[in-house]
Parts: sequence; structure tokens; C-alpha cells
Amino acid sequence: MKDYHICARNAALKGDVFIRKTFANVYVDRPSLDYAHLSRFPTMIACTHRSHMDYIILGIEMQKLGYTNLRFAAGDNLTNMPYIGKKFRSWGAFPVYRAHSQRRSYIFKLTEQVVTMLNDQENIIVFPEGGRSYNGAMMQIKSGILAANIIAQYRYPEKEYMYLPVAISYERLPELLYFELLQKGKVLRDGKKNGISRIRGNLYYFGSDLMAFAVFLSAHKFGKKFGDVYIDFGEPVAVNDIVDVKADYSSKSRNEFFAHKVAMQKVGEFMHDQLLKLYRILPMHVVAAIVKRKGFCTFWEAASLVPDVIDSLKRKSRNCKSLQSLQEQEIVEKGLQQLRYSNAVRSEGGKLIPCNRRMINYYSASIEGI
Repeated sequence: MKDYHICARNAALKGDVFIRKTFANVYVDRPSLDYAHLSRFPTMIACTHRSHMDYIILGIEMQKLGYTNLRFAAGDNLTNMPYIGKKFRSWGAFPVYRAHSQRRSYIFKLTEQVVTMLNDQENIIVFPEGGRSYNGAMMQIKSGILAANIIAQYRYPEKEYMYLPVAISYERLPELLYFELLQKGKVLRDGKKNGISRIRGNLYYFGSDLMAFAVFLSAHKFGKKFGDVYIDFGEPVAVNDIVDVKADYSSKSRNEFFAHKVAMQKVGEFMHDQLLKLYRILPMHVVAAIVKRKGFCTFWEAASLVPDVIDSLKRKSRNCKSLQSLQEQEIVEKGLQQLRYSNAVRSEGGKLIPCNRRMINYYSASIEGI
């Protein structure tokens, strides 16, 4: 058992208590499977990404399921964060330098690093969207780290390599209010900017997360909670059940990475579909979508539009479990309650009034295109 697993296991015991103090409730929905048996296979746990808390929450749940030697693919803005970054690295996080993500040589090196981890019986937690979604929508899947599972399966056909899709949905995202500042820093720290701009950018980029974490870590001391969290697990699936690594291999490609391009595309499409269907739709997503579409409307007008939204979601096999037991007016009431945290929408005189378009766009983006 690796040293970082022991550190992570000890931290998870305290972390679980802290999480349940800080969030109102943590709901976990997963298939009834023998996870102790599944944990013996090298597994890549692929999860949606909305918050840095995904690392902690998912890490704790995976330990409860019996998975050991968990490694976290984490952005350098997290692993290089003062104090917190050092803690994450001691728990198994390894850095992904997004500024280098366009360099093929870096992607090849990172993929090879993950292949080695898998064959060393380490389980990889990856967020294949390539970072947190700052606009609330599901992003395009980046196949770089996902490809490591394919390459490992091709090299070692006698083994079985697994994917485990997971989605995490938050009522109140801890760092949402700081995303605008973070994105400003992201632009300023661009490598093409001058030195002063990059320094300012780093202050905004890292500072926004530090402020968010400071507020989050101290919230329970003031009796403040961050709403409910929903963790939805999909069915574990073997690489060989998604692709035929031999048939999809192109021997004419310039290197091994590109030789698996077809398989990578298939896995990326599969994972995008799985994560999109697992991501739990909450009342606030429905209400935000209605307000974005209609603008000012009465409470009852909003309620009358709820069935059409839900029907559209169900046709696309979206996760509506949190809506099933609620009547139309209850969905609107609950959605307004959830949206008040970010001051996105308020209710006055029986009317729904848009207050913060950026927040409305963020929450509605989860179900746009229905």
C-alpha cells in the first residue's frame, strides 16, 4: 500500500466529517455491485468537473468503496496552490499543466506517466473535460489521459482495464461566485502577456480559488452550509467493451498515441454521453432555463412550462431523479430557493425577476439544447 494512500485514507476520515458538516446532505446513487472485486482491476474513474471539491468528495467515496492507491489528475492551479496544493500532492494528486496542453510532446509524456501508474495498480481519478466548467455546460472531452487506459489495454491484453463514470452535482457551488475573477486572471497570465500582466493574472487566478477555499473551509464555524451534493455512479465498463483496441489500431500512424486515434474518439464520445446522462438535473436548472427563455414571467407561467422541459430532458435520458417526486409548482419553489444563493432570480408579487444574467446562464447551461 502506497504512502500517499495511507495519507489520503487518514485525511478522508476527517474529510468525511468536514464535508457532512459543510454541505446540507450528500446523496450517493450507485449500482449495486461488488466494488471490492472491481477495485482489483486498474480503473480510471472519469468524473464531471464543476468544483475543486470534486477531488475531495470523490476521493472519499472511492475509499469507502474499497479503492486503494488513488491518483488524482489535478490542474496546476490546484497542485501549486500554497499549502493546499502540497496537501493534495501528499494525497496522490499529480499535476496537469494546462498551459502545456497544446504541446504534443507534453501530452505524450503525461499519457505514458498514467500508463505506468495503471500498471503499478494505481487507480486514476480524471476529469476528462480538461478543467472545471466555468459556464455550467458539459465541455468537450479531452482524450489525453483517457487514452492511457486504451494504450495499457493494447500493450497488456491479458489484463482488463476499466472505466468508471461518475457525475457530481451541487446545489451551491463553493467557488461559483469567484469564477469571473478567475477567468480574468486566466486571460492575464497568458504566456504572450508582459511580465506585470502575468503577475496580476497569477494573483487573480490563484487568489480567486484561495478566497473561495477560505470561505468554504470556515463556513461550518458560522453555521453556514452549501446545500446538497449528489454523486451519481454509472456502470463500470471495460475498455474492451467500448472499443476493439486491435481492430481500431492504425499501424501507419506516426507514433503509438496517434495509432489509437479512432479508439480515443470512440471512448471520448462514450464518456461524454455517459457523464451527460449521469449529471443530476436539479430544480434550479429547470427554473434558470425557463427564466432565460421567457425573461420576466409569473410563478404560474413558469410552472406551466415545467412539464415540457422535463419531457425534453427525459427524451434525452437525462438524470431527473431529483424532479420525479415534485409537482410543477414545487419545482419552481425549490428552484427559486436554490437560485437565491447566487442572487440569480428573485420572486416578487408572484413574478420571477431575473437578477444576475451570468448566474442564470450558468445554471441553464446544464440543460440547454433540450
